Amino acid sequence: IALIQKLVAGVNVPVQVGGGVRSEDDVAALLDAGVARVVVGSTAVKAPQDVQRWFKRFGADALVLALDVRIDDVGNKQVAVSGWQENSGVTLETLVESYLPAGLKHVLCTDISRDGTLSGSNVALYDEVCARYPQVAFQSSGGIGD
Repeated sequence: IALIQKLVAGVNVPVQVGGGVRSEDDVAALLDAGVARVVVGSTAVKAPQDVQRWFKRFGADALVLALDVRIDDVGNKQVAVSGWQENSGVTLETLVESYLPAGLKHVLCTDISRDGTLSGSNVALYDEVCARYPQVAFQSSGGIGD
C-alpha cells in the first residue's frame, strides 16, 4: 500500500489497481492510498453479496470488475476464476446483469483464449457486450500484440 501511495502521488493520471483484493478493507486501503479505481476479480464471482455491498459503500466509479472469460464451442462466455484455473459456472452476461442493480459501470474483460497469443483482441466479443450493456464501460484485455 505504501508503494502504491507513493506511485499514485508521483503521477497526474488516474490509477487503477487490482490483484489480491479480497475484502472491504483492501478496497478502502487502496482508495485511501489515492487510487481512482480498485479492480476486483475472483471475489466478484465467489462472494457477490460482499462485492455488491462494496458498490454501495464506495460507489460504482471506484470499482472495476475483472472478468476473465473462456468462450466455449457453442459461444458461452464462461467466467474463469482463481488465475484462470477454475470455471465458475457463471456466464459473463449473468454476472454483469447481477451487478447492474448495484450500479456497475466498469468491467475489465479478458478473453483468456486470446491472452498471450499475439493473435489480436476479440473485437467481436467487445462489440457484442458494449452493444448489449451500453451503460457499462468495458476495458478490453488479451491478445493485443501490436
